Amino acid sequence: RNVSRCKEIEQRFPGLIAAILNAHSVQATARAGDARRKPAARKTKAA
Repeated sequence: RNVSRCKEIEQRFPGLIAAILNAHSVQATARAGDARRKPAARKTKAA
């Protein structure tokens, strides 16, 4: 039963798979950008 159901899903929910893949790509790109950033300077408490 592990067959691709892309055609069935596309018929029932047009554009859903493309939207999911696009969102995943956007999030993966954002995460990759976060990994390259320098951490913010830590603020110290004034005592």
